[in-house]
Amino acid sequence: MIADVLLMAMLDHLTEEVVKSKVTIEALCCVQEHDRGLCRLVTAQDANTGMVVEEAGYTVSTVREVLVTSYPNRPRMFQEISDRAAKAGIHVDSAYLATHGRVVIGCDDVAALTKLGLEDPDHGCI
Repeated sequence: MIADVLLMAMLDHLTEEVVKSKVTIEALCCVQEHDRGLCRLVTAQDANTGMVVEEAGYTVSTVREVLVTSYPNRPRMFQEISDRAAKAGIHVDSAYLATHGRVVIGCDDVAALTKLGLEDPDHGCI
């Protein structure tokens, strides 16, 4: 399908430029919408990332803070996180896996989500 080719070409070019600039990608989420691709990058060097992406010829539409945390690998983990966030009135708008067994959570109030602690009595902190 042509949409898949567009996304893969963009992803290949973007990650090549990011790696050349010595920015470490900690998490990546890419989706295709019609003839456009959307990539969410989580990096340790956030100040440089936007510049690298723009120099590669892409538009940076949003820069925001997300929660990146370790989690236990077990069933219903994402449901528990979203339930706890919803009970606290926090709207989770994205969640995806990162390197080293971590999860990335985007929401309308990262500080409030962080304060929840996401304590799991059986498995420590998630």
